[in-house]
Amino acid sequence: MVTAVFNHKGGVGKSTTTVNLATGLTNRGYKVLVVDMDAQHNATDYLGLKVSRSDMTIYDVLFDGLDPHKAIYSTAIEGLFCLPASERMINASLRLNQDQIAIPSARLFSSFKKFALSSEYDYVFLDCPSDLDAVSANALNAAEYCIVPCFADRFSKSGLVNVVTAIEKAAENGCGTEISLLGILLCNFRSMTKTAKRNLEEISSAIPGATFQTVIRQSAAIPDSIEICKPVSCLPKSPASEDFEKLTTEFLVRTNKIAQITKLASGK
Repeated sequence: MVTAVFNHKGGVGKSTTTVNLATGLTNRGYKVLVVDMDAQHNATDYLGLKVSRSDMTIYDVLFDGLDPHKAIYSTAIEGLFCLPASERMINASLRLNQDQIAIPSARLFSSFKKFALSSEYDYVFLDCPSDLDAVSANALNAAEYCIVPCFADRFSKSGLVNVVTAIEKAAENGCGTEISLLGILLCNFRSMTKTAKRNLEEISSAIPGATFQTVIRQSAAIPDSIEICKPVSCLPKSPASEDFEKLTTEFLVRTNKIAQITKLASGK
């Protein structure tokens, strides 16, 4: 099962969500792969991996046809693996658009299919860049689900329309998997403010049923965990560790429910 973690707005918690949700699933015995597709390589760094320009990364998979298995690294967390990114991804979107290929936004999907990567992991997460570009399009076309982290503020709320449109476009273009919006995740949530509560209500009503019941509360544990390159579950108990544990449960419930509905619809 492949899930893209996407929002074209930066700094809203994409990498934090990716790494901590992946860790939560690993802690429950699942085998999980994180694919970092962002030139800032925050997910790679968060998982404690040091990647040099000579190391194989997602860039080599996209542009040299590298078998992705050759660019996957173990992490300090048993059962959690990473296909890292590096600064070479800075020009990736431009190169994808310039290359003379039929469907530049289907490269990742084609690679996953050719090398049967998805079948080797219980869950695969794609940490997307903060842009509506060709790299994000590759991630959305390769994914079955999408999680959209955002803040409960005015700017994040207004930008959700563009995000949902991009997901719908990927679902309609027919050059990859059929992606569904799994949920909108409110991050860095300050539950005591009236503004945050009002924005949460407006987001929930704008896209009914799409917002996760779990919110990731503002917590000092998150920047602390990033600083030491360890997920929040490795630190003392905190609001953030509790929230990501709840998110892991809700993620499993949502994906299982969609899988059951799909199975019934197909008559299998």
